[in-house]
Amino acid sequence: MAQLSTLLKGSTLVESLVAMIIIVGAFGIGTLLFLTVLSGGQSQEELKASIIASNTFARGLNSGVFINETFEVEKFIVEKTFTGDEESEVHQLNIQVLNTTGKSLYNETRMVR
Repeated sequence: MAQLSTLLKGSTLVESLVAMIIIVGAFGIGTLLFLTVLSGGQSQEELKASIIASNTFARGLNSGVFINETFEVEKFIVEKTFTGDEESEVHQLNIQVLNTTGKSLYNETRMVR
């Protein structure tokens, strides 16, 4: 029988089990964080709706024309509502963005002068 001239170093069963437990724990925590981020974040549709609402506010403020209107932008329906009379200095501008089925994706109200 041939004998090895060098000793091979190995790990014990306990060391291997501890390493496996640490790796599985790290994967478990990573999976929980990933699922939390997925469920808590805005969908792409809601993010586009908020951008459209911000652009609508900016255009409305720049033009200085405050009228109630409903129009369509990139497969979204935008409802712009202006509340207030000419005598008051502060007015309320509400913008609601809906998808094509009528579900409200974004709603924001701002006070304007």
